[in-house]
Amino acid sequence: MKISLNWLKSLIALPGSTNDIADILTSLGLEVEGIEETGASAIDFKGIVVGQVLTCAPHPDADRLRITTVDVGAVHPLHIVCGAPNVAAGQKVVVATQGARVLDREGQTFTIKKGKIRGAVSEGMLCAVDELGLGSDHSGIWVLPETLHVGQAITDVVDTGKDTCIDIGLTPNRSDAMCHVGVARDLAAALSVRHNLDIQVTPPQRLAPARANSPLPMTVEVANYNLCTRYAGVVLTNIRVEPSPEWLQQRLLTVGIRPINNVVDATNYTMLEWGQPLHAFDYDRIAQAHIKVQCLPEKTPFTTLDNQLIDLRHSDLLICDGADTPLCLAGVYGGASSGVTDATTTIFLESATFDPKSVRLTSQAHQLRTESATRFEKGADARIVLTALDYCAALLADIAGAQQASDVIDHYPVERKRAEIVYHRHMADKLIGQSLPATTYEKIFVALDFTVLHATPDQWTLAIPTNKADVLREADVTEEMMRVYGYDNIAPAQEVRFSLPAKKENTDLFRTQTTRLLNSLGWHEAMCMSLTDSRLMAEWPGFESENLVFIHNTTNQNLDVMRPTLLPGLLESLAHNINRQQSQVRLFEFGARYRRHEAGSYSEQPTLALVMTGQAYEQSWLQPAQRLVSVYDLLSVLQALAQQLSLPPFDITEATDGLGLVSAVHINLRGKQVGCAGRVAQKLARKYEVRQIVWAAELNWAQLVKMAAPTQVKFQEIGKFPTVYRDLALILEKNTKFADVHKVVRKAGKPFIRDARLFDVFTDNEKLGEGFKSYALSLSFESTERTLQDTDMEQLMSRIEKALSDQCGATVRRG
Repeated sequence: MKISLNWLKSLIALPGSTNDIADILTSLGLEVEGIEETGASAIDFKGIVVGQVLTCAPHPDADRLRITTVDVGAVHPLHIVCGAPNVAAGQKVVVATQGARVLDREGQTFTIKKGKIRGAVSEGMLCAVDELGLGSDHSGIWVLPETLHVGQAITDVVDTGKDTCIDIGLTPNRSDAMCHVGVARDLAAALSVRHNLDIQVTPPQRLAPARANSPLPMTVEVANYNLCTRYAGVVLTNIRVEPSPEWLQQRLLTVGIRPINNVVDATNYTMLEWGQPLHAFDYDRIAQAHIKVQCLPEKTPFTTLDNQLIDLRHSDLLICDGADTPLCLAGVYGGASSGVTDATTTIFLESATFDPKSVRLTSQAHQLRTESATRFEKGADARIVLTALDYCAALLADIAGAQQASDVIDHYPVERKRAEIVYHRHMADKLIGQSLPATTYEKIFVALDFTVLHATPDQWTLAIPTNKADVLREADVTEEMMRVYGYDNIAPAQEVRFSLPAKKENTDLFRTQTTRLLNSLGWHEAMCMSLTDSRLMAEWPGFESENLVFIHNTTNQNLDVMRPTLLPGLLESLAHNINRQQSQVRLFEFGARYRRHEAGSYSEQPTLALVMTGQAYEQSWLQPAQRLVSVYDLLSVLQALAQQLSLPPFDITEATDGLGLVSAVHINLRGKQVGCAGRVAQKLARKYEVRQIVWAAELNWAQLVKMAAPTQVKFQEIGKFPTVYRDLALILEKNTKFADVHKVVRKAGKPFIRDARLFDVFTDNEKLGEGFKSYALSLSFESTERTLQDTDMEQLMSRIEKALSDQCGATVRRG
């Protein structure tokens, strides 16, 4: 939402600088995202002042030049040579002093310097309108009113078109702040409560249009009152369609609206000031001078103002004429058949309130996003319909010569009442965190236009303004109050109280722990779209079309399914990074994957997905030999994750399928599969323009959390006795997994074994025999009660060797 500072100042007396105003707006929940200086002129007007010509004499060496002395409020008058034919003594004029910048005939800026013109000293310049960038008139210097004071900055007495655009990031619930009057009301409330200032919002008063000599007929019929709660309008005639005045065009441009003509600009201006969208129809193109608010049959053709032909839905609300011809998509877009043209002399001006849901669905279905639809879909205030209509009609009288040719029509069968909320003081104090005086509460009520219907020492019955559609309960009232009172004015609590969760399961805590772990290991969190392309998903094995969750996406037809896996989005993110010379990438994402089942039901599964590619570590003189990441790098991260969640190590088994992964493994925990990992098939990766080797994993996050929740953290005293290390070399069949060996060693080495690591794998058909390999293990042992002796170690190693021989067919390699 863009706001013009000059516009705001025309509604409310604002103290302080632009930055001060921005700070207040942000504290009110109207977060200022940017401030931009705007204006019609290319110069900054520094050093340009009001002057008075004291003397004016012909130049001795040039017939067309005059030598003047000009008072600009300095100690001595300036001597200025001027070529304008209308310069004369006694005039108040615009003077550019030394150092000021003005425009030449080509529109280029240049700086005023002291010099000589045909031998006469010139210490400034008397300016024409075009030399200031405020018009095209170059017939002579700009003569100012005699009432102005010498030495005044020109920006104080002339509208130079300079303005400040304040860009506000509105939250979806703040429909009341989508106009200048709404923002001004918020500012007035904050200034009156926080600084005890008596500031009122005073929109400019305009005279109603005069009555036309010949009234014109007009009737309105509302067939769908549930979709149109109020409909008002008036016929205006004798209109001159022409460009809007400069001041109106400038205000529209400041907030990013392109001026079109004075009729359309007036409706846009009223909407931006009051928050009520309006629409102007060419009266002569309304059949039978009759308006019908109704829906038409499915597939009825409609041509928009920009000549786009669309097929209507049976639920689209329309403004039609007496012949049932659609003139306008209600609250969304005008039609080509009734738009205002240069030949228009009479209009029907509409001001109405339409159902937010209906407007939103129509806007999305036809991909027509407009300022009008944006306001209606948030919930417009039905009580200002006539206010905005009268204001726009008066504005058109000022700038287009409009005269009123009919009575004001107002269909409003069920008046919208103010919502009533019983506001308990003890609940407010509890939410705020401290007790405020009753007078403070009541002062804020007045500032917010909350009417107190009934009051006791403990509670108030409040009538809520109809423009605050989001204020429905006590907590909403407190939020409104705190915005105005100022969160910074709430004293910090002396103590912090919180409740421990009753359940051991804490998804947020586990996610935070996981995120911190992965960040510390050099991974970055991604947030990808939940939508993907069904055509690409057809390339993924294991995802049949009947199991995909299709959606009707009107904004991007290629994104037509809810993702059944998180990997497509992460591959797109990898491609984005790789294309920007970031080849070493590690990404993870928390999100949901979606599936449709045979019975027609749907499931949404919380998931953690990881992808990694590139070198295993940064290039360094300490690591001269580079290598690419492998599945073991990925699995080591997953095992660190299990440890972080106080889970036992994952059990890794081979997999024949795995989400388009090759060299895939299943990730198991306590006998249940919780995920899979492997290398993304190169053919699949190329579909996403990734040509590097990518390792990926997906984990069932909900299942991990469930398994982690009941786990108790256990503490163990640091050992006082020395650790004993032994190495063990084994000869085994090539298909023997280290996971099986590790399990046997851990069991046989109880209770003293602490760790078993694989540090070498050796294969040689000549030395070991065909079909065999050698594992070299490093084992560590420790007792919490005593130092382990040689006899202890001999017994332990004998037990381990026998278990490996019996269960894994291993022989000890000696020598």
